Amino acid sequence: MNAYKVDAIVTESGLTILEKIPLAVGVSVEVIILDDSVLGRTSDLQVSPREYLVGICSLMTEWESPADESAYEDL
Repeated sequence: MNAYKVDAIVTESGLTILEKIPLAVGVSVEVIILDDSVLGRTSDLQVSPREYLVGICSLMTEWESPADESAYEDL
């Protein structure tokens, strides 16, 4: 099964149109809807690359030394 990501906005009438889906007419699909506001993603949210890296550093087990910090600090 292939996955395609398409962003859409729900209208006042509750409709959403998914455009430019790379599938043939008549293909059966499964749709999963993720509410961006619940995920904390907004278009106004801006995080610097440094803040992002500091936020995920606990997930990066290879980033554990002063040498690693020095190597990544200007990304």
